[in-house]
Amino acid sequence: RSACMALCTAFNMLTNVIVSQLFPTAIEGIGERGTMLFFLGVCVLAWVYVFFRVPETKQRTLEEMASILLGRPSQ
Repeated sequence: RSACMALCTAFNMLTNVIVSQLFPTAIEGIGERGTMLFFLGVCVLAWVYVFFRVPETKQRTLEEMASILLGRPSQ
């Protein structure tokens, strides 16, 4: 569990750096409106992916989540 949290934190920090470096360049290149529409599009695509591809894990044990994510039948 701690390794996964470390991986998630590192990925979050990486994406924050990417956005903070890309944002000023995008503002100069495509303007404020275009930049906001670009990031809106990224967020919409992420929402669609999560809605259709990520299984619900609410009120499930770690073992149940592992079997769901790894495609194993529940015991």
